[in-house]
Amino acid sequence: MGAKCCAGGTADDAKKLDAAIEKNDIKSVIRLLSSTQPIAEFEEPLHPWAEDPKTVGTLAATHLAIVTSHADGFPLNATKVQDDIRKAGAIPPLVNLLESREKDRRQCAIVALAELTRCSAENSKAVGSAGGIGALMKHKDSPIPEARDE
Repeated sequence: MGAKCCAGGTADDAKKLDAAIEKNDIKSVIRLLSSTQPIAEFEEPLHPWAEDPKTVGTLAATHLAIVTSHADGFPLNATKVQDDIRKAGAIPPLVNLLESREKDRRQCAIVALAELTRCSAENSKAVGSAGGIGALMKHKDSPIPEARDE
């Protein structure tokens, strides 16, 4: 995926994300969810309705969604990936992104949480425990039908 840096600041978080993705280091990806370091715009949309990531943190959320969705074709792999990401601590920071003022952060969090909770009672419980139900309900009136449906 490659974090294309930088509109400002240093390239540290972008480099850390690239390294974490290359090593498949989910914990390091999760630590970067709070990063607000800007990244360059993408040439093509990454998702049909969600805004493209504008920061390293949002790109990290997008990566978690992609990893989970790509495992979806292999049910045992999907469950393991979902469990591994939950156990690594991704759900609370993703729920926090739902409260962001930035639309890309909220929308990428919705997509990532949808992928992590698909057919996963454990992850759905974890989202509820992290306060995610109330945060998601704030998006039930979104003008984007797909955001409401996720």
